[in-house]
Order: sequence, then C-alpha cells, then structure tokens
Amino acid sequence: GGLEKRLKIFQELRKNNRVIFLDSGDFLSSRQGDADKNKKVIDKYNELKYDVIGLGDQEFLSGDEFVVDMIKNSNLPVIINNIQYCDSEMCRPISNPYIIKQIEKYKIGILSTLLKKCFSVFFPKKMIDNIKIIDTEEALKPDIKILKEKNADLIILLSHCGLEEDIVLANLKPFGRSRLYTTKQEQDLSNAVQNVNPEKDL
Repeated sequence: GGLEKRLKIFQELRKNNRVIFLDSGDFLSSRQGDADKNKKVIDKYNELKYDVIGLGDQEFLSGDEFVVDMIKNSNLPVIINNIQYCDSEMCRPISNPYIIKQIEKYKIGILSTLLKKCFSVFFPKKMIDNIKIIDTEEALKPDIKILKEKNADLIILLSHCGLEEDIVLANLKPFGRSRLYTTKQEQDLSNAVQNVNPEKDL
C-alpha cells in the first residue's frame, strides 16, 4: 500500500540528516467511525517516525475522544495550537502548541493550526461535541511570540486552512522578519509547501 511505499522513501531520505518529516493532517480515514482502520494507520505512522504531525478535520471523524486518546497513548508527535477538549469542569489544550527542532545550527519552530470552517455544516457535530476551536489568528500570535523569544531561525506552520487563509496568517505582525512556510493538504503535491512571505529573510 501507499504507507509501505512511503516508509521505504522515508528510510532513504533519512540518510540526509538535514531532513525533517512533517504532516499537516487528514492522515486518518475519511469515513466516519472507521476506528479499526485508523488504529492500523496510527501503528504505521509510528513506524514512519514523523518529526511533527498536525491535525485535520478527518482525524475527528472517529470522535473527539478518539483523537484525545490517540495523542495521549500513541507515540505520534501530534501538535495543534487552537483546539481544546472540554469536560464538565474546564477546557484544556489537547496537545502541545508547537515543537522546536534543532537542525545543525538552526532552530526550527513548528506550529500547527486548523481552520474552524473545516468543520462545515456537513460534518457530524456529535463527533466534536467536546472540543473548542479557537480562532487561528488569536491562537497563533502568542505562540509566534514565544518561538521568536526562543530564537527560532525559521517558523513552519502546518496549516489546515487553505492558501487564502495562509496568506492572511503569514502577514500577522508577530512574524516580523521570521520566514514562514506553510504546508497544506493538496492533491497537487507540487503545491504542498508554500513560502508565503519569501521577502522575509532569515
């Protein structure tokens, strides 16, 4: 299958220690409640050993509790900066908002965000009853500030928002002169990584 081929490609690419492996979400089944298949995918993703994984709306088609359990009990390096899980007492972030990777002398800050509009009127609301989605701009600004304070040389946003929204996010004032790359889900893989503000040099 596709994941087996990807594993072989990753093994070859890992011979270059300057490579990082990122996924911006929608890696689980697009069929509602397909938990058995998703568990197999999670096992395979553990083998793939991504550096960072974001979340898309498809991950929630098995329910918000499934996603929370996946983040808690798997070894997947999942991050999302604008989703909280709410119980009767309070709302809590479901994961870390960012990860910093050191590649040689460079510090790379990686964020992940998901646009609320991804959960359209057709999305089964019972699957996300317990989550709160914070506005992407509101959630990103403090995290960008933290990454800059930690002297990140490069900021990568694993965006599940679409190019139009990515351009808006890239022009947020807190980014300053940090270079922002966004990755998004695309059928055309040549467009899967976008440098949306190339004039902002390191």
